Amino acid sequence: MKANFLFTLLFLFLGCQKEGLVIPPQVVAGTIDLRDWNFEKVEVLELKGEWEFYWQKFFSTKTEEQLVPAFVKVPGEWQNYGFDALGYATYRVKIVLPKDIKPLSIDMRSIACSYQLYLNGELLGNQGKVGKTKKEAEPFLNHQILHIPVTFYDPSKPEIELVLNVSNFHYFRAGIWDTVSLGLTKHILKEEKKKFVIDVIVLSCLFLMGLYHLGLFFTRKADKSPLYFSVFVILIAIRTASINERMIMDLFPGLSFEFVSKLEYLTVYISGFVFLAFVESLFPEEAVKKWSRWLNLFFIPPSLLVVFYPMYVFGQAISFVEIGIFIEILYVGWMLFLAVSRKRVGAKLFVSGFVILSATAIHDILKGKQIVYSPYLMGYGLLTFIVFQAAILSRKFAIAYLNSEELANELKLFSRNLEAKVKSRTAELQTTLEQIKELKYQQDGDYFLTSQLLKPLNSNKSISETCKIESLSSQKKKFQFREWQEEIGGDLCMANDIVLKGKKYVVFVNADAMGKSLQGASGALVFGSVFESIINRNRIAPNSRNVFPERWIKDAFIELHHVFETFDGSMLVSLVMGLIEEQTGILFMINADHPPAILYRDGIASFLGHEK
Repeated sequence: MKANFLFTLLFLFLGCQKEGLVIPPQVVAGTIDLRDWNFEKVEVLELKGEWEFYWQKFFSTKTEEQLVPAFVKVPGEWQNYGFDALGYATYRVKIVLPKDIKPLSIDMRSIACSYQLYLNGELLGNQGKVGKTKKEAEPFLNHQILHIPVTFYDPSKPEIELVLNVSNFHYFRAGIWDTVSLGLTKHILKEEKKKFVIDVIVLSCLFLMGLYHLGLFFTRKADKSPLYFSVFVILIAIRTASINERMIMDLFPGLSFEFVSKLEYLTVYISGFVFLAFVESLFPEEAVKKWSRWLNLFFIPPSLLVVFYPMYVFGQAISFVEIGIFIEILYVGWMLFLAVSRKRVGAKLFVSGFVILSATAIHDILKGKQIVYSPYLMGYGLLTFIVFQAAILSRKFAIAYLNSEELANELKLFSRNLEAKVKSRTAELQTTLEQIKELKYQQDGDYFLTSQLLKPLNSNKSISETCKIESLSSQKKKFQFREWQEEIGGDLCMANDIVLKGKKYVVFVNADAMGKSLQGASGALVFGSVFESIINRNRIAPNSRNVFPERWIKDAFIELHHVFETFDGSMLVSLVMGLIEEQTGILFMINADHPPAILYRDGIASFLGHEK
């Protein structure tokens, strides 16, 4: 019910309904007969119909040259009749006026991209600079009202001739896009004033609401929806100022035509994905991120075209963007259907506002396609949408207030029993702390026992006179158990002496077991025990001494590998293991996924295994 009421208000406000059923005359074969027309009853008459059209010709009055015209519909684009969009042409219409006529004015709207208007062969007004080449022409597009001087009214000759020279070398659309209107000067100025006041009101409301929502975002930055909505509103406000009455040209007369065109298109392209981000921030559980990423492809690349390319290029992307807008409307509609069915807060009100906003957006697209010729409406639709947003916001504030009251009551109830709850909670925490201390003590005991088992293994037992062995090991995990300061980890350094083929060798190993603390120490303990048994076997088993060093180090590695295979990957060790012959100093070494060993000789350090 509310939505229907606001819809009615919107269209009454815009003056979309006209009194009476008077059918206005139209231009037929380049002439419009207004002898029986009452300019007092119908204030403004649109000069629609078949205007004479002369391609690649400029003249100020038909009497200068006898030319054969083509006829094109106005409003309309001349490229729709097979002519190139880039070029120049002349439009001509003959108007037969009533005998008793008061001062008239002509309301000139969008004509691409520059023109000169002649009345009975004399220049009445112009926009930009017409030319026969791109170098000669200067584009400019703005709304203009031209007053017909009193000297042109001759009761004996009620006919007047309008000749419009138009050139376009900068845009992909050309000709008289919008309506050309004729009416009594007082009515034209009155209509202009009314439109100006409406646009000022709409623009002021949009900018104020944009700033208001920006302020809401800064008070609570966790919620991004006010930020997105603020940006969207300001973008549409800028677009509204750039179209219709083109107020931006009055506020900033120094702006170039191309800059204003970029602003007009960029606000449309950017607002597409900003509005999508706004809706998804309001209803995140209904959003499908994959769809929104694909939808943004309809808006982000065209936005880059606007920034880096001239308007002849970026303007043609509007059809691609309009497809994206239609898809976005369907996608947002689906999200809102889910939100309403799931009873999200404010979803029903949002749907009502979205229907109006979508209708005005579709209307503006149809106007751009020259299917309708009424003024752009999206700014007004957005203003109506903001009314619904205000209702949603007030409802959220009301719910938040009720929740805060409930929380306040709960807080009062909670504070009454706070002391008892604190004591109870403190006792629970103290018990938990004692349990943690007990577990920590037991853990440190396990650490201490394991570190003591590792000490005999993590040692240098070599007594070689020719080979000096030193090791430094610092485990990451440091702990205290009773009065002992210890450390534990998976690093292991071992050295010993063995005999192979009657020669003495120093065997060393540097290993690192996977894991930290107890896990790493367990792997080091297993490794050290197995490696120590391999050393002891060399001393008591003659067969183990009757092998070459290459064979011994390989067999030792394979035996260690088989042991750790039984853990099925849950325990891994990297190592560097080597043999040094005492007499010659020859080194036999194997590296299993360990950092490379370093040889320091003659003041130069190098990695072993990398020598040429």
